[in-house]
Amino acid sequence: MADLQEVEQLARDNNRILHKLLAHQRYSTIISVLKWALIIGTALGTYYAIQPYLEGALKTYQDLGINVEPFRVMFGLGEEVNK
Repeated sequence: MADLQEVEQLARDNNRILHKLLAHQRYSTIISVLKWALIIGTALGTYYAIQPYLEGALKTYQDLGINVEPFRVMFGLGEEVNK
């Protein structure tokens, strides 16, 4: 009878540990999603913040006669110039 009680106590301990692991995994997943959302959001925000400056710089280079088409295509800015 003592062995059965010992097995029951081990099962309860295992169940408690498994629930803690599951809770930690959920918390870790939520933190990871929030971290990546922050990284992607910051990158997009930075792009939109500097986009006018990029367009101005490309316009200046174009006025100087430098071919800026590869940069326009790379950054997705405006229409193609050389067409």
